[in-house]
Amino acid sequence: MALSLGSITDAEAKRKKTGPTQIVPPKHKPKKGRPPKGADTSEGGRRQGVTEISLGAVTGTVSLILVGRGIWELTEMRRLRRECDAFEGSDELGCQLRNPPLHPGLAAGLSFGFAVPLGVASGLLLARGIRIHKDYKAFRKANPELALQPWAGRGGGGLTLRGRF
Repeated sequence: MALSLGSITDAEAKRKKTGPTQIVPPKHKPKKGRPPKGADTSEGGRRQGVTEISLGAVTGTVSLILVGRGIWELTEMRRLRRECDAFEGSDELGCQLRNPPLHPGLAAGLSFGFAVPLGVASGLLLARGIRIHKDYKAFRKANPELALQPWAGRGGGGLTLRGRF
């Protein structure tokens, strides 16, 4: 027993000399988020923002189509409710269902429910695309490019001066 106590105290003494073990997590690179204000979002004139503007236009169109479909479903619901109220003993299948005006109402709610996030996404994409395009134009204006290119053919050769203004 004394022997085991002596070994425990020796282990504790060794641990105190070396200090506690620190576990440090590896450093992660920061996520690529929104560029700082005033930064060139066109990445040196390589991006024009066409993709963002196109996607924003498509999602905006889909959102408007869904809003139109929702409005149509609401008018259909009102029409069906009037018809079923006017013809109490109607044999029409739509009036024989339980609460028939509810079905177009559900469709309208779904249409409006999907139209809202698509409209928000459309606005964000369009804003980003316009910001990238403005930076692209500013970069092109600030950095005109001149290029001197040699060329050769069967009958001769020469130099071509190309400029970007």
